[in-house]
Amino acid sequence: MKVIERNIALEQEFHTYYYHSLDWRNEIKYFDIPILQNPLDLWALQNILFKTKPEIIIEVGRAWGGLTIWLADALRVLIQKDLNLKWFTVVPQIVSIDNKSNTYVPKDWVFTSDNLITYLDDNSLNDDIIESVRSFCTGVERIMVILDSNHKKEHVLQELAAYSQFVTFGNYLVVCDTNASTVIEDFGAGPKEAMDEFLVSNQNFKLDLSRDKFCGLTFNSYLVKT
Repeated sequence: MKVIERNIALEQEFHTYYYHSLDWRNEIKYFDIPILQNPLDLWALQNILFKTKPEIIIEVGRAWGGLTIWLADALRVLIQKDLNLKWFTVVPQIVSIDNKSNTYVPKDWVFTSDNLITYLDDNSLNDDIIESVRSFCTGVERIMVILDSNHKKEHVLQELAAYSQFVTFGNYLVVCDTNASTVIEDFGAGPKEAMDEFLVSNQNFKLDLSRDKFCGLTFNSYLVKT
């Protein structure tokens, strides 16, 4: 079998096509809840979840809540497989932050993973929200952060400064939609540019480029705490 070298230009062409198709906005759902994620990114995330088995996932920006439920279900599967309590000594939790309480989940739906989720409805940069997150993280060994709210560079930089402190050794800080400045005309500097600037002065994080093999829209942006 012939092995084809990675073609970054072709990947970028796919990213541009996929974004402008708007399938991610209208068609990608998890149990009929809009998830606003490329399935390829979800595949990368589930690999990370199995590898690191986080006890706390801080989700900054949830939109309609599809990813929140997906993450909780993924954690529930890990819990069910942890028959000998080797992975989790505490019940894992997702702390989901958004400045609007606009979760799309129908009120009459009951998810078996609901007990794993805490919703915080306020600006992610609000001091009270950051302190609430700190209280969840105290004494926890494995903490992961996903940044997926306002994608303008200055906002992402502020979130990186505020939330990177919670990521624990060997765990991930994921900066979503790093393709924004290249696929959206006149978008300006965004998550990728913020992350690049953050890395200059934060040597305790390094890029895990192995996650890029899934060709997702979140690329060159899986940071590991070292």
